[in-house]
Amino acid sequence: YIISFCLSGIFNQLIYGIDYFWQILMWTIFIYIIFCGVRAMFNLNKRREKTLCEVKIVIGNNEVKTSGIWDTGNCLISPYHNRGVSIIEYEICKPYFNDDIKYNIEILSGKRNRDKDIENKNCDNYSTRVFAVPYKTISSSDGILPVIQVERLCIKKGEENIEYNKALIGIVDVTLSQKGDYHMILTTKK
Repeated sequence: YIISFCLSGIFNQLIYGIDYFWQILMWTIFIYIIFCGVRAMFNLNKRREKTLCEVKIVIGNNEVKTSGIWDTGNCLISPYHNRGVSIIEYEICKPYFNDDIKYNIEILSGKRNRDKDIENKNCDNYSTRVFAVPYKTISSSDGILPVIQVERLCIKKGEENIEYNKALIGIVDVTLSQKGDYHMILTTKK
């Protein structure tokens, strides 16, 4: 509303006459405002592109390649390791997990009942690489997140290459990006 009000006043003055000097001044200000707006939109898109990263995760002998977003708001920290936890969609890394890891992730995420598996003797090994980390979201929901320690996490952020050994990655069973731009939320905490 404010912009419309200001622009209507500027156009009114340009049409109904001020002397030539003031017309040039008004047009210059108008063009400057438009230029600043376009530049701000361009910088916003450029900043977003910089936060999208190429990611490679080494899990055992397997490599998972995906895209992630560098999120300064991801403050999830493992209380056991005092390190940041990145988050990935389960469907992206599921084919690269062995059965023990899949089993433990499914138990921690509530997809399987460990007591029934013990009764049916379907429970063999407990993977020490998978553990639970409590979390709380901005919208005040909380719970337990299955987290796995991977051998290496490599991030290509623009021209910068970042590598974490024994990185912690939380597994979620939801789609992180509605557009499918990324499948991982990277932590900025080491």
